[in-house]
Amino acid sequence: MFKIFKRKAIPEKKIVISNSETSIELPNGEYSFLRGQLDIYNTPITQIRGKTSEGREISNPINASPASNSVSREHALLKVGEEVSIRDNQSTNGTYLNNKRLNPHQEYKVLQGEHNLKLGNLELKLKVL
Repeated sequence: MFKIFKRKAIPEKKIVISNSETSIELPNGEYSFLRGQLDIYNTPITQIRGKTSEGREISNPINASPASNSVSREHALLKVGEEVSIRDNQSTNGTYLNNKRLNPHQEYKVLQGEHNLKLGNLELKLKVL
């Protein structure tokens, strides 16, 4: 006789990252904040890139401004699942959550609500709904 186990579904968190230029909604998955290619005006673009828990790849530009110069090539990692966490990848200019500088390579839990996220000089809003 075999027992059938039902797989417990991971609750879907709703994450929204925004600034004055854009708003991006992210499903469960792992995402990196990074400095991408230059745009046509030679301004660096900050991107968020990663994979959803279903394996779908996501790559979205967040910002194209001089503030993106302060974002490292692989600045920080955001994990979205049952819990939401962020980790600084030993970036040159630091990652700040609600004005507190994060220690490199240490995961910080992000609670439900709206938070200020700063990657170097680039200021974003992070909402966990």
